[in-house]
Amino acid sequence: MYEPCWERSVPDCFSVVPFSGAGDVRDRGRLVPFLDRLWREGFVLFLLHGWYHERGELARGSADSIRERLEAGLRGLREAWPDME
Repeated sequence: MYEPCWERSVPDCFSVVPFSGAGDVRDRGRLVPFLDRLWREGFVLFLLHGWYHERGELARGSADSIRERLEAGLRGLREAWPDME
């Protein structure tokens, strides 16, 4: 499914929820090393898709609480992929 893009050096954007019901993204077995390889080879980019994957979770609360959740989500991604910028 993704190969046509990758053959043209066009990375795909993968939405990641760092703290979903499946647990912390770093605890998802072989998924992180697999995605890490794809990222290092330039095949994927990561998009923060939520914090716990609840509807409207990043729109509720004050601007400060939303900022805190966004920063926590980005920290979760950076902990799973420390070289990601």
